Amino acid sequence: MKKLLSTIALATSLLSGICFAGTPQILGAGVVACNDCSTNQISLHAESLFKRSDIGQYKLSYIDSSKSIIHKVTISVDSSVFGDQGDFGQDFSSSDAGTTVSVEINSSDKYLNNYMKQATQAYDEVVDALNAGYELDETFPYRDAYEALLAEKGFLSQLQHYIRTSSRISTKMQNARAMTEAISSSLNVQASTIAVSISARLAAASYVTVTFPDQTKIDVKIDTALVNGELAIDVVNIEAAYTNDGRAVPLSKYELRGKSFSGGGSLGEYLNSLSGVTVISYGGSTTGGSGNEPNCTSEFRCNETGERCVSTVSCG
Repeated sequence: MKKLLSTIALATSLLSGICFAGTPQILGAGVVACNDCSTNQISLHAESLFKRSDIGQYKLSYIDSSKSIIHKVTISVDSSVFGDQGDFGQDFSSSDAGTTVSVEINSSDKYLNNYMKQATQAYDEVVDALNAGYELDETFPYRDAYEALLAEKGFLSQLQHYIRTSSRISTKMQNARAMTEAISSSLNVQASTIAVSISARLAAASYVTVTFPDQTKIDVKIDTALVNGELAIDVVNIEAAYTNDGRAVPLSKYELRGKSFSGGGSLGEYLNSLSGVTVISYGGSTTGGSGNEPNCTSEFRCNETGERCVSTVSCG
């Protein structure tokens, strides 16, 4: 076993990196990720790992998450000479000189492969749930995209908590954990190692669209990773924001030239926060006046320089 661990450690240092199709990647003692690998590729790879190992029998598991297959591989290292010594007394028990390596592959364990299929599906469903975006209701602290832009740090923190505690994510993660634990128990390896091999989509950054009750939207970048089998989500930053009619939210006075926008009072507060922009409304408020009230909408019309926007409020 000590020889196996040292062999795995050496190979890991040489083969670490992303598991591309047909490229084996050692994840830990006894576990190799190898998407779209043929049995011939697996056989050659396993043989290369153990050609200098002690005489004996070794076992590896090659995990193909793209096909939901687990290949259980048995490697036998035998002496190719009579006994363990050559004609001149050489000891061949721990050298490829005087030994032969044979590889047996079993890919037909229907129970393991079924667990594998269900686990892969569960992790894919987590990614799909994130990509589907979120529709926030009035209970969320930030009511529209403009409030989120005005207090980005607080918004990102609240959204991160919201996503992490969402039942549609946690339920799918529970299903994924149950399947990976079943696989790890059968293979006698850590569940977190199995999870890493079949959750590649979770390692990629995602962009999630958040829709507010007023139909304004924000795209946020999130990073996801598995830490000891648990899903870690980090909402990184706001990538883009959109008005309720699908236009990009203006980021400077130059984007306001001759334009008009409608929204709640927070829109006026946001426009007024832009450098060089002044918002004036009837009654002297610079935040859209009563547009902050429920059922009230502010209409903002900006001049040709984008430096002055006048709002009118309608309620009903």
